[in-house]
Amino acid sequence: KSIEGKNKNVNVIIDTDTAMTVSWMKDIDDDLAVLFSLAHHRSETDDFTIKAIVSTFGNADSSTTFKGLQNLADLSGLVDLDNIEIAQGGDRGNSLDIVTDGSLLIRKILDESIDPITVICIGSMHNLAAAIVQQPELQFKVGKAILLGGSDGFGSKMIHEFADLNFKSDPIALNTVMSASFPKVVIPIQLCLQAPVTKEIVTKLQECDGSMVSSYSTRL
Repeated sequence: KSIEGKNKNVNVIIDTDTAMTVSWMKDIDDDLAVLFSLAHHRSETDDFTIKAIVSTFGNADSSTTFKGLQNLADLSGLVDLDNIEIAQGGDRGNSLDIVTDGSLLIRKILDESIDPITVICIGSMHNLAAAIVQQPELQFKVGKAILLGGSDGFGSKMIHEFADLNFKSDPIALNTVMSASFPKVVIPIQLCLQAPVTKEIVTKLQECDGSMVSSYSTRL
């Protein structure tokens, strides 16, 4: 909200690698981001509307992250209650010209929207890149792309040796998005490191009986 400004209605597509169902890791930041975004979508401020959520690869392959997204949908009712469309996007190694349900959904939302759409990529940039490669004129319907990523390192080795997972998962897609005509806002990984989820925070969330986050935390 602070990025977009106050009292401005923002229509968004969220592109994410939800990892709730990945048994070998508990990387839950994407899942929590979706839940908090949904809470804002449902709030009375009426300035933030989620149009679609698409799964991408990163924390796991696309089919696994889509299962995570489906779990979130079942938990929160975002499809049934909010009529938010979800779709599985491309997988690691896919060419950007391969059409998937995810790229098709992004193209559909952009094509049908009168107002600009903000695309929030908190996983790899593959699906957004695929959509604009497959239908280049739609890049002019993107009001802004907000990208979570950057470098884990410093100095000359930042990009090539220490790029974070979101950026290094698909360098071609990253270059495609960065070269597109729409404005980009990059949220660096260093900013995320300033917002750790501590045990105390988890305890407080679990004590909020009936909330989506409380229900979610019991599954971890």
